[in-house]
This record gives sequence, C-alpha cells and structure tokens, in this order.
Amino acid sequence: NSLLLKIYKHYLEQRKGQFYKLSNPKEKLSYIEHSVQKDSKLRELLLGLVIGHFTEEEYDTYLRTEKPIRKRIINLLVQRLQDQMD
Repeated sequence: NSLLLKIYKHYLEQRKGQFYKLSNPKEKLSYIEHSVQKDSKLRELLLGLVIGHFTEEEYDTYLRTEKPIRKRIINLLVQRLQDQMD
C-alpha cells in the first residue's frame, strides 16, 4: 500500500502538482479516477504492481478471466487511492 501511494504521489508531482491545486474534494476524486482510468502508463504500472504479488494459482485464474479481473483491480486501485489521498 505504501508503494502504491508513493508511485501515485510521484505521478502527481510529474504533472506539476495540479491535483494539489484542486480545492473541491469531488474534483480530487474525479482527478484520481480519470488519471488511473485514462493514463495507460500509470494504469499498467499499477496493475503490474498488483499482479506481481499474485501466486502462480492466482495468476492462472487471472489469465483465464483477464478482462473482468483487470477491471476489478482498476476499480479497487481507484477506490484505495481516493480513500487515502489528501
């Protein structure tokens, strides 16, 4: 979890800190969701971070049903970041 947050904070810094200029909490939540959903490099990095923790059995399951599991992981990542970013 701490690595996930560190990676995302680094991403925000590379974007000139636009996230931190937002004052409305809804805008911040939307920014997080949009960045994870639309920035393919960020999305793939975060997915790799999660998938890298799979056991072989979990990875086999992932390969059999990749599309819905990827979608679920992305949704969980967005939710986790939204819950922990200030």
